[in-house]
Amino acid sequence: MNPVNINLITATGDSAPFIGQIDVEICLGNHIYHHNVLVADISNEGIIGMDFLVTHDCDVLLSQNKLKIKGEIIQCYHYASSAKSCYRVAIQETVDVPANSEMIVSGEADGPIFRGLAGLIEPNEKFMEKNGLLVARSIVHPEMYNIPLRIINLNKEPCTLYKGTIIATCNKVDEEDIQTSEFVNSVAGGQTKVNKGRQLPDYLHEVFESCQANLDKDQSEKFRDLLIEYSSIFSKSSEDIGLTDLVEHTINTGNHPPVRQRPRRITLARMKDAEAEIQKMVKQDIIEPSTSPWNSNIVLVKKSDGSWRFCIDFRAKHIALARSKQNGKTNGRGTVFGIMDQVTQKG
Repeated sequence: MNPVNINLITATGDSAPFIGQIDVEICLGNHIYHHNVLVADISNEGIIGMDFLVTHDCDVLLSQNKLKIKGEIIQCYHYASSAKSCYRVAIQETVDVPANSEMIVSGEADGPIFRGLAGLIEPNEKFMEKNGLLVARSIVHPEMYNIPLRIINLNKEPCTLYKGTIIATCNKVDEEDIQTSEFVNSVAGGQTKVNKGRQLPDYLHEVFESCQANLDKDQSEKFRDLLIEYSSIFSKSSEDIGLTDLVEHTINTGNHPPVRQRPRRITLARMKDAEAEIQKMVKQDIIEPSTSPWNSNIVLVKKSDGSWRFCIDFRAKHIALARSKQNGKTNGRGTVFGIMDQVTQKG
C-alpha cells in the first residue's frame, strides 16, 4: 500500500485522511477488473467511484437497478444503512390450514427487508403455542417480495390464519454460512450416502442377517442403508408396539343392551400372571381403566413355550353384533370362527 496526501470529505462535511492506495482485483459478475483504489476507515465495504465507471465503460441503469459493464448486466440492490437484520413475517392472505395437513403459504416482512441476501425463517413461539401449529425453519431469498412459509397442522380441526398474523421471523444470514445439499456427504456418481457413519441398531441385526443369504454385496449394503434410514418404524422390543389416535374404530351393536358376563375367578396360581399382563398393557397404553357396562371375562391360554397368553372371552358379545357381510379368510386348521376372535399367529 502506498501513502497519499488526500483527505476524504464525508457526507456530513467532515474531513478524514485516506490510509493509502493500492492496486486490487475487483470481481463484478463473471469478470475480474484491476483498479487502483483508495483505502479509508469507513463503514461501507467499498464504494465504486466515477473513475472506475468511466475506465471500464460502465452504464448505470437506475430505473432498472442494473449495472452494465462491457456488455454484462449485473443486478444491483438498494441498501439502507439503517436496515434491520431481523424482521417479523406475517401471512399475506387469510388461509385455512386443513386438519392433519401441511401447506405452504405466502408471507411478507413488516419492513423494507434486506435485498440480495439470504434469510433464515424461524417460527414464532407464541404463535405455535396459541394455535397448535408448527412452522418449519427454512432458508429464503426475500428479494422475491414473497416469503414461502411451510405450516403443519397436527390438530383434528382446521385452523384459520388471518391476513397480517405474525407467524415467524426472518434473520439475515451470510451465504458462506449456508451449506447446500451438493456439499453434504457428496460421493462420486451423484449418489448421496445419508447413512454414512451411522450404525445399524442392535434390534435390526437379526432382520439384516436373516436376508444375507439372498443378497449380493451391493444389495446387502443398500439393504443396510434402508434399514438405518427407516429404523424408527421398527419395534425395538416386544413392548415397543406404537400408538396412534388418527383413526378411531366403532363396533355397531344396534339397540342391543350391554352384555355383562358373570365374573369368573382366576386360580390363585395364575392371578399374578394375569395381573402382570394387565399392568403391562396399561403401561403400553393398550388398555385403560373403564366404567363401561360391557364386561367380559379373562381367559389365560398356555402357549407352547410354557408362558401364558392373555385372552378375553368375547363369545357372549357375538349375539349383540350386526351381521358382517365381509367374510374373513380362514387359515390354519380352524373350523369354527367368531367375528370378534383375534388370532395370534405367533405367541
